[in-house]
Amino acid sequence: MTPVTRRIVLAATMAAGLSSKSAVAMGKPDFQYLDAHLRTLVSAGYFPGMSLRVGRGDRLLHEAHFGDGAPDRVLHVASAGKWVAAATIAALVDEGRLKWEDRARDLLPELIDIKGDARLSALLSHTAGYPDYQPPEARRDDYQTLEEAVRHIVPLPAVAAPGQVFQYGGLAMQVAGRMAELAARQPFNEIFLTRVARPLGMTRSGFSPVSAEPGFSPMLGGAFFTTVDDYGRFLAMLSQDGMFLGTRVLGGGSVRVMHDDHVGKARVLKDDFVAPARAVRRADIYGLGVWREEVDDRGQATLLSSPGWAGAYGWLDKRMDVWGVVLAKADVPVAVASGYSTFLGSSLYAPMVRTAIRESA
Repeated sequence: MTPVTRRIVLAATMAAGLSSKSAVAMGKPDFQYLDAHLRTLVSAGYFPGMSLRVGRGDRLLHEAHFGDGAPDRVLHVASAGKWVAAATIAALVDEGRLKWEDRARDLLPELIDIKGDARLSALLSHTAGYPDYQPPEARRDDYQTLEEAVRHIVPLPAVAAPGQVFQYGGLAMQVAGRMAELAARQPFNEIFLTRVARPLGMTRSGFSPVSAEPGFSPMLGGAFFTTVDDYGRFLAMLSQDGMFLGTRVLGGGSVRVMHDDHVGKARVLKDDFVAPARAVRRADIYGLGVWREEVDDRGQATLLSSPGWAGAYGWLDKRMDVWGVVLAKADVPVAVASGYSTFLGSSLYAPMVRTAIRESA
């Protein structure tokens, strides 16, 4: 979605002007324009349903559901799970089972070429020099275990030496996930359940073996399923540097490392999200499993997000001290036929929430 298209959509949404409840009178943010926008997307047939949550710390500020959206509706969220995958591995770093500086070959000696030199942080920041996905002539990466996935990654030629290029994809994350399994001696989903899901009360979330459904693979980067309630809990924890309802889930240092710039001097091969979404071209666009959409003058991320190709989108807005999640799974052919990008279309949500909060001040 181009900047011009975004402005047109935003203007049309605001013109819809659906009546608000008592939010303005109560001095609370009025999210009517975002509600109207999501309702319009469902009415257009782009999504069968959408769910929205906005919060500040442990406190819920707003919730709305459209179409068949519901608090407990479970959906695969594609790349919106990358943030969760990185946080799961961060829990093992907190335990001392892994270090961000660990090289792939430290746990996977079969990686005898330059791919084995990639550090854990590079594997989670798309700077490891791995191919983004399996080549077109090869089988899609829909293997049912990370061990099997890695066996089919081993013979692939590297794209570049670690740290030289940023290429958004999923294969390198499979290697990071397998390293986590070997370090913890548990399947990746069990690592997630024990370290992240259960402390947060995420009762309907997990990393499933990759299904035959297109678009939701590989496992770490595309096979996460969740609800709007569960994902909101995850974001609430991150917004408080790893704390949730008085319980520490992740170390504050690990959260900050995840959100730091990990692209560094790597050359960005393709403007996948930040440049088209924010109409700005920067190099410091990615942390560990998360996009750094906006940064301040010191290079600290102020807007972090994890969009999925089918429309799910979670974000932290540090300027406003709020988090938000839109859980959705698009009818992609309908959306594409109308020229709507289910990936870039989510870039409107955080600015609309920011506007609502500023107008309530």
